[in-house]
Formats: sequence, structure tokens, C-alpha cells
Amino acid sequence: MGFADKEEKTGRLVLVRHGQSVFNEENRFAGWVDTPLTSLGIKQAQEAGQQLKEIGFKPDVVISTVFSRASETAKTILNVLGVPNKEIVPSSEMMERHYGGLTGMNKSEAKEHYGDEQFLAFRRSFDTRPPVMDEAHPYHPDNKSDKPKVIAMPENGKGTESLEDVVARVKPFWEKELLPRLQKGENIMIAAHGNSLRALTMIIKNMSKDEIQKYEMDNAKPYVYDITAAKDLKSWQVKDVDIAKSGAARVA
Repeated sequence: MGFADKEEKTGRLVLVRHGQSVFNEENRFAGWVDTPLTSLGIKQAQEAGQQLKEIGFKPDVVISTVFSRASETAKTILNVLGVPNKEIVPSSEMMERHYGGLTGMNKSEAKEHYGDEQFLAFRRSFDTRPPVMDEAHPYHPDNKSDKPKVIAMPENGKGTESLEDVVARVKPFWEKELLPRLQKGENIMIAAHGNSLRALTMIIKNMSKDEIQKYEMDNAKPYVYDITAAKDLKSWQVKDVDIAKSGAARVA
């Protein structure tokens, strides 16, 4: 029986950017480098779990990435929710944006090097890619330096990604994996990264390029949405849930 034959339901979607990582603390571009949570990042994840516990959130599906800063955030939240053994499904689609040649750079130094306008374009424009990561880059997987390496290069063959590239890989995941589950009334938590979650938010809320450029996501702050999808999965309604207010019960 297809989704179109089922009664329309509302699912709850929780988006959580990982807690503070070591590279966050050092003000460096992480991208596809596996940088762990700091002690503050762990505390932030615990607080996120407590916020979700207070609204009675119980995830049916938990999605994260291979990066420890995201998966450890998910694990910490699940511990607080009292479901430590809940399976965490890894998603390559929800991985952070690949920052190319900016990977590992201190953001203040990058701003000084490239200038304010170009730096802002690299960070916040929709379709501007950062410089390419070539094989001479210390974080390139083929470089023999003792620096930590990116886990792979992006599949677009460009050696870097814009936010537009991230939207392109997130959108099919939304349409084929997330939206059908929400249409069935499932509750989903995604612990991932600033840019992949911004890309998903842009899709969900139909945000413009200008709107997404100004949109920020705080570390380990739960963003909660109740989503009712049409039976044909071609459209949906989104309701922001203010978790600061008590009594926002689990969606049945």
C-alpha cells in the first residue's frame, strides 16, 4: 500500500546542530574533518536533550553523520531522553559542507587574507564555492602531512562545495526518506551540521537565497517543526514549535 492510500498525519522533525567542536572553539573551518566535541559541546548537547525531554519528545528515527561531533551530540541527547540504545542512522547527505581550500583555516586569518567581501561570499553566499582543495593542501586525503585529513572529496568533482551544492544533495534525501516518514506520523531527530541543516531548512520552509544567507543555527539548539505532508508528498505544511513553552506534547 502506497503512502497515498494512508491517512494524512503529522510528524515532528527536530534539527540539532552539533555542540561546540574543537574547530569551533579554535574558530577554524572544519567541513569534512572529524573534529570532536569540546567539554562545552558535550554540555550543550546535554542541555538540548533536557529541552527535548521536557516537551516529551520521543524519536522514532534518529539520523546523524559519520563525524563524531554530530554522532556524539545525538548519543548524548538520546542518553538524556532515556533511550541510549536507540539506533543512529548515518547519512552522507547530511554531512557538512566541504570547505575545500578553506578547510582548517582560522576564520579571522581567512578574512584578512581574502578580504571582507570575498570572505563573506565564501561563507554565506548561496552559490559561491570556496577555493578548491588540491593535493598540496595539508588536509587533502592524499597529502602526507601529519595534519588531520578530510574523510573524502566531494562527489561533485569540484574539490569544494557551495551551499547550493549542499541543497542539491539534501533535497532528494528530504523527498525520498524524510518526508514519507513524516507523512506517516513518525518523529525524526537529525543531529548534523550547520550548513546541511540550513540547506534542509531552506527546502522545508521554502526560503529564498537572500533569506538563507542571513539564517544562522546555534550549536546544540533544537529547532522543532510539526510537518503535515500531503498524500502525494508534493506539498507540506510547517508549524514552528516553541519548545520554551511547556506542554508541547509528542505528536501521535
